[in-house]
Amino acid sequence: MARARKVEIGTARALALSAFWSHGYQSLGVRKLEELTGINRFMLQTEFGGKQGLFLEIIDSYISQWDENYLIQIRAGNIDQIVHFFNLRASNATAPEANNGCLMINTLCEGQVEDSEIKDRVFKFMRLMRRSLRLALCNERSQGSLKKSVDIDEASEMLANALIGMNVTIKLHGKNEAAQAAAKQLCKTVLSWRKKS
Repeated sequence: MARARKVEIGTARALALSAFWSHGYQSLGVRKLEELTGINRFMLQTEFGGKQGLFLEIIDSYISQWDENYLIQIRAGNIDQIVHFFNLRASNATAPEANNGCLMINTLCEGQVEDSEIKDRVFKFMRLMRRSLRLALCNERSQGSLKKSVDIDEASEMLANALIGMNVTIKLHGKNEAAQAAAKQLCKTVLSWRKKS
């Protein structure tokens, strides 16, 4: 006879996202995961294939949501969308749930993540971020408004690395506003790449 579930699957995923985001993959033991989510060991194994399976499912969903909610707009836009994105990232009003930084960047910063499937997803996320920033700069160049001196590959790499730094700052301080000074300076820099009309 199967054990009764303590929590529904959708609720379990949402609670697991919050738990992993707050504690990190490696720091979150199975017992603590059970306590925070209501997922019992039987459910963890049968529904998700264990802690790793649950985490992979969570980060796959996280990447898809980031792409659908933020990155697609950056790729379709230009410098204005980049500036808008960095300002949003440093605001509690627009992203209060993200006061723990970025789940993917937090996972990267754990440093000891040796699981190849998790690493592959972290690198996929970072490639997607860089590609989105690069395409926005390419769009600006195709509009004829990006200064010739701006190297798009170097600029998109710098912005992706700056985003890592902003999210580490947010995680450290537990609030998005901790990155406002960095966002302000980044936005000034990005806007300076546009030709004066």
